[in-house]
Amino acid sequence: MNRRTVPILLCSIIAAGMAHGSNGNTLPLRFDAVLSGSEEIPAPVTTSMSGQAGFEFNPDETVMSFVLALTNGVNVTGIQLHCGPVGAPGPAIVPLLNAIQGSWDGTLQVQSTITGANIIQGVDCVSTIGRNIATLPDLAAAMRDGNIFVNVSSAAFPEGEIRGQAQVSSGDLILLSLTGTPDSVARVPLQIGGESGTVVRIVTESPVTVISQPSGFNPPLREFPSSSFNPPLRDMSTFPSSGLNPP
Repeated sequence: MNRRTVPILLCSIIAAGMAHGSNGNTLPLRFDAVLSGSEEIPAPVTTSMSGQAGFEFNPDETVMSFVLALTNGVNVTGIQLHCGPVGAPGPAIVPLLNAIQGSWDGTLQVQSTITGANIIQGVDCVSTIGRNIATLPDLAAAMRDGNIFVNVSSAAFPEGEIRGQAQVSSGDLILLSLTGTPDSVARVPLQIGGESGTVVRIVTESPVTVISQPSGFNPPLREFPSSSFNPPLRDMSTFPSSGLNPP
């Protein structure tokens, strides 16, 4: 199944990659993650789906903004943050997308904000990363330690089809553009859902079937039905008696 990768409509915002944390020290507040099937465990997943995500905490670490884009999704059912180091499993700690019910195919672009209310309480992260995550500053600290990853599950891979570890980034967070018209007839306009101001754009594309012609292509001759095709024979007496000498 082939799909075009639909370009992401983005616009820049002024945001510092480094800012003062809640403890008064200068701490990184920006993180990126690149998602692929090769990062899944216990075994890599062969898939055409891929993704990127960006996260940014405000200086007081009371709000985290994120932007996430996935391409070539097939029956995607969930996107979550998990507490776990590179190459190890870990439980889900923050759901990143609740605005879409069921599963979807195609390309997804979503941005939203996370607060402490979105953190799943009572999750055992101590056994996986040695730290409890109950607040947003806890989540930020775990990201700085490299112990938070993004996981995308699907109907075919309910435990995860692509995954990516959140890494410290010094760039600015790039948000989806909220203006303009769709650049494809298949593009669903931006949907605003929930009090968190979630912005969702899904691009569903029909599969493109490519039929290759075999190298020895030799179509059969057309057969006319004997019952309907009966051209009259030409009377030989109508041919001129002289001058006709067909090769």
